[in-house]
Amino acid sequence: MERRMKLAGFGGQGVMLVGKILGYAASDHNKFATFLPSYGTQQRGGTAMCTVVVSDEEVGSPVVGHPDTMIIFNQASMDAYEDQIQAGGWVFMNSNATNPPKRTDLNVVAVPIDDIARDMGNRKISNLVMLGAFVAQTGGLRIK
Repeated sequence: MERRMKLAGFGGQGVMLVGKILGYAASDHNKFATFLPSYGTQQRGGTAMCTVVVSDEEVGSPVVGHPDTMIIFNQASMDAYEDQIQAGGWVFMNSNATNPPKRTDLNVVAVPIDDIARDMGNRKISNLVMLGAFVAQTGGLRIK
């Protein structure tokens, strides 16, 4: 099994934190994992993207051209990366800040993470709400 993921949003949304948590969790479950961060020209408020590759075997490269899974936190990221996702791939999106993808060959999980985090009393945990939605839907790092 190999899962090739991209996570994207703007700096400050916790994109890198979620990517790191996924990598650490995979390692804790005896999987091989890579994490590769990519920042725009500004860290806070600029674009932020990372790749995470999780595999049962050693990972040859952390570079992901066409992910099978995307976690998208904002509309600019959907616009930038929608065309790269493999047909039949999974998109986990923040429905409070993102329109659904235009493509119809993707599995979409729309989560109102900002609303949920606000209802929990702290909008700053939106990224962790998205991580929880991803884990709940995939059973961890496996897609059902």
